[in-house]
Amino acid sequence: MEAGKECVIAYYHDTLSFGTKKPEYWANTFPRHLMEWGVMLGLRGAPDKALEIDIKSTLEDSYPHLNEETVKLGIKMNLEGKFGEVVQCYNSINRPYLTEILRKFDLKLRADHKRLLELKQKFKDGNAEQLSESEKMEKMRILTLSVFDDYKQTGDMAIISHPIYDYLVKIGNINRENVTAEKRNELMAQAEVIVKSIISRPDKPLTEVLSHVSSDLGRLSVKNKAKEMAVKFYFDSITEIEINEKKSAKN
Repeated sequence: MEAGKECVIAYYHDTLSFGTKKPEYWANTFPRHLMEWGVMLGLRGAPDKALEIDIKSTLEDSYPHLNEETVKLGIKMNLEGKFGEVVQCYNSINRPYLTEILRKFDLKLRADHKRLLELKQKFKDGNAEQLSESEKMEKMRILTLSVFDDYKQTGDMAIISHPIYDYLVKIGNINRENVTAEKRNELMAQAEVIVKSIISRPDKPLTEVLSHVSSDLGRLSVKNKAKEMAVKFYFDSITEIEINEKKSAKN
């Protein structure tokens, strides 16, 4: 149990936003991450110190809300052409290259956030109606099928909301066999890391961040994020979804 806690804490510090990174990260870990990004691009060798300092400045000044995981994802999405025309690095990770892919990543991040808010508002508005239980289930069935199809086409997790998890558990599609207790614990740990990273700001003390996560609202945020991640895990494990609301849930 203690080893698990140490792992989570290490992962938490590894995924803090660039604006909250400690000097130890930039001195010891950042050079390794920089080399890992280079490997993704087929580059060999470490960038020179001047380039390393310039990239550090770019990340701290222009993208303090992002972290190394989002840089890796941005590089991957660019290579896959998901931002449109592929941005070329020209044999070097440099300021122009990173600025362009992170600008595109940031635009997508904001668009995804907007879509998520719209989707959640749509769900909220639907629940505001006086619906029978069967009507609510039918609304959730349609929503779930729509989100599944959209997710499979785009790979966009932002469209997944936690009520879908509750629905899939209720009808038995998500159960203890396909999302084990061990997997759920793993997702909860990852969700805690993500929530901490989201609420972290350069001017916010770590004690305040931890206090927020420990509050009732913080625990609910972590739980809901873990639910969304469980739905993603379930969607990734299947090629098509079959909804049978007569199944008995095994949660």
